Amino acid sequence: MIFVIITLARCHLPRLPYRKAALKALGENYDLEVVLAPSSLMKTINKTYRGKEKNTNVLSFSLGRDKGQLFLDPVVIAREARERDITTRRHFWNTYLHGILHVKGLAHGAHMDRVQARLSRSCGV
Repeated sequence: MIFVIITLARCHLPRLPYRKAALKALGENYDLEVVLAPSSLMKTINKTYRGKEKNTNVLSFSLGRDKGQLFLDPVVIAREARERDITTRRHFWNTYLHGILHVKGLAHGAHMDRVQARLSRSCGV
């Protein structure tokens, strides 16, 4: 697995088993690029690819059978964590897992929620 984190946003990345989760969810033959992006870039990407003119916490793109990109906005994630009264670390982790499951092709729903909970537990978080 090729696993790359690119930081375009000024942020502190919580220490979490990112690669381990990607490996468990996507397999060792999958290449994943994770981009920590500023809100302005997230808004542009969201408008361009989803037609939505607003910020979002995560955007997932499957680029083929064995490649994908995940964009995370640390500012939005931190704000949402405060609003939900949970730690930024926990919300960042859940948002990351949510994103990689979308890269894998899962859709919102009870099945995705169960897979996400199992994946989190299997990574020790």
